[in-house]
Amino acid sequence: MFSTRAFNSDNIIAIATMDYQAGRFAEAERGCRAVLKVVPDDASALYLLGLTEVQAGSVEAVVSISATGHPWLVFASPSPGTF
Repeated sequence: MFSTRAFNSDNIIAIATMDYQAGRFAEAERGCRAVLKVVPDDASALYLLGLTEVQAGSVEAVVSISATGHPWLVFASPSPGTF
């Protein structure tokens, strides 16, 4: 999927954001999870993953994501207007 050798989390989040905005929530989720495998506390990835889980109706997943020690990440955008 994504090569960690040429890994650029900003590019992946940008693509995941476009997927999210286009209603491709599964693709957006995959991008977020790819970033989180390499950078587990990436605020943008955690936030966007929370949004995709809300769209999927998975409140339990959102609570689980917020339990990572960064509960505010799910509820406050890292840069307003981005998503």
